Amino acid sequence: MDAVKANGVRAMVDLHNRWSPPFAEAKRLIDAGELGTLRNAYFRLNDIKWVATDMLPWAASSSILWFLGSHSFDTLQWLFQDRVKRVYTVANRGVLDALNVPTEDVFLSTLEFEKGGIAQMENGWITPNANPCVNDIKCNLCGDKAMVAIDASNHNLIQFYSDDKVTVPDIIVRNQIHGRVKGFAYESIRSFVDKLASGEPFVVSLEDAARTSPAILAIMESAKTRMPIEIDYGSLA
Repeated sequence: MDAVKANGVRAMVDLHNRWSPPFAEAKRLIDAGELGTLRNAYFRLNDIKWVATDMLPWAASSSILWFLGSHSFDTLQWLFQDRVKRVYTVANRGVLDALNVPTEDVFLSTLEFEKGGIAQMENGWITPNANPCVNDIKCNLCGDKAMVAIDASNHNLIQFYSDDKVTVPDIIVRNQIHGRVKGFAYESIRSFVDKLASGEPFVVSLEDAARTSPAILAIMESAKTRMPIEIDYGSLA
């Protein structure tokens, strides 16, 4: 962040769940007051085993928290419009160890927000490979007036069947319409380019993105110590 400011450049982290249609609609409902005050949430963002065993050559040197937990944390703080002050996490391992990828299988984290909201965040990469979607995404947001339930894993809009497999074509994250790439994974990049051209603020502020790093470090420390950990945001507080 210091380097960005010192050199007069503009930067945005691609936390693209903010462009995901179901989450964007949930945010619109929250901003319109339809849910009232958010009280609690559950957010699952998992991957199938193939991501850790085949897709990412660096999985054993990292964690699902850096890969998906960062997106989960940002989405929750964006929806709650609040900062997380404390985390408590448990984790386990063994499945990926047996597949020669020595890293944790799954993390379950409880997040406490400054204004009193609480959320449960699940991040793992041991979902069976036959899952129709690479990602397993579920989210419930409960306010004092209403609730939103999201299942972004199985949209059931289109399925493909052959004699030996069933697949769910990806039409939400990335797809093509008349040769042009679509989906929210591309819309976040288009938004970045548009804001560069217009000079408007980015949808993801650099400060919001930076706060995910000390949060993930606190979650990892909590999983190690099995104790609640206060997040130290430093100058971002």
